[in-house]
Amino acid sequence: MKLSVVIFVCKSDAAGAVRTLHSLQLPGAELVLYDTSKTSIAKELAESFGARWVEADWKGYEQVRYQASLVALNDWILMLHTGEELDHHLRHSLSTLDYRNKQVAYRIRFKSLFNRKWLCHGEWGGHYHIRLANRKTVSAVDHKINEEIFSQQGITVQKLGGNILHRVLYDQLSLHSKLRRDARLAAIRYFRHGQHCTILHLFFSPLVAFLQNYFFKLGFLDGREGYVCARLGAWYTFTKYSQLRKMYQDLKGHPETAKYAK
Repeated sequence: MKLSVVIFVCKSDAAGAVRTLHSLQLPGAELVLYDTSKTSIAKELAESFGARWVEADWKGYEQVRYQASLVALNDWILMLHTGEELDHHLRHSLSTLDYRNKQVAYRIRFKSLFNRKWLCHGEWGGHYHIRLANRKTVSAVDHKINEEIFSQQGITVQKLGGNILHRVLYDQLSLHSKLRRDARLAAIRYFRHGQHCTILHLFFSPLVAFLQNYFFKLGFLDGREGYVCARLGAWYTFTKYSQLRKMYQDLKGHPETAKYAK
């Protein structure tokens, strides 16, 4: 199989890394642990599972995605994060896929486990991300790879059968901490692109996010978990725009913007 599986190790998540590696029953595929966690866990796991360990610095997902693609031995690359698992259907799809067509990238469905329940609807119940592509087909921009690049470069994107399984942290403190961190990263990205935040964004965007996830994406069919996830999505949206608004407020008094470029 001419496939490299690159697993990003961004934190000390030994249990998650083990689940990911156990799910990779893909004979002949190269396994790479791309470690930015600065711990010894990934190196030890690489030795146990016959994977290649690569230590690196975290420079943002888009840039790390590009740097990780350079270290793989094969041109077809599947990218995962620790804690993400391949289900049986996805393993079968990867094993039987015709890899000769290099002009195609594959979008894979994510299925989330939240509070011991697999979500089927809402934002976390059926979203797709491009995770499988041929590096010879994709041209990085500023040493970065994001999903917009594929459509901009005329690469056909198809859905691949199966799911990547993701277990959402249910611990309230840890989950809010993660969402707050993700919201800040999103706000920084908006700030760099010159996107502004108005009062309307701050107050109506969270409401729209809740209505979209709970009603239009049928989150209510997941019961209490669907309602909680819709509320978390609204809170994330509010936090993202409030962080963005604070950046512009700080800019008025301090023109120096270097701290937002880190």
